[in-house]
Amino acid sequence: EIHLRQMRAEEAQEALDKFLDDALVAGIDEIRIVHGKGDGILRKLTRDLLRRHSQVVGFGDAEDSEGGYGATVARLK
Repeated sequence: EIHLRQMRAEEAQEALDKFLDDALVAGIDEIRIVHGKGDGILRKLTRDLLRRHSQVVGFGDAEDSEGGYGATVARLK
């Protein structure tokens, strides 16, 4: 799990790139990204990055009890 809330877009993108790489090396098949609800900027950045990443199988909102719209769960190859 990674928390991107209150990060600037560039900082969040770098952190998420590294987090994804680390998760793939560790063999993790599902990750949770907490981006918050706010203006939706970090949510959009997160989803755009996941959409383009070749090792991401799919993604969607977290369960309501795990952040709902404020978090994204991604499945990795």
